[in-house]
Amino acid sequence: MREIVDLDLAAVRGSACSARGTIIPGPGDAPLFEYERFASRIHFYPPGDEGRLRATFEGLAGKKLVAKRGDSNVTGYIADFDRFVRALTTDRSA
Repeated sequence: MREIVDLDLAAVRGSACSARGTIIPGPGDAPLFEYERFASRIHFYPPGDEGRLRATFEGLAGKKLVAKRGDSNVTGYIADFDRFVRALTTDRSA
């Protein structure tokens, strides 16, 4: 039981993450940043439901990652940040 509580607390803190996904307590209908993009790697369980949490971990255990998605949103963030900085530094008095 202590292992499950520790895993539950890790999930609540958002640290139950791995290449297999992230386990989040809750109903799964809360708006999450870029959820559509990562939906296959986000797993929900009812908070406090030890059986469902255990089943979630067991369902992910032993699954090998066939092909890791190598995508990143860093390029987009850098481009957005560059546009933001340019907008701030552009002489608007001209």
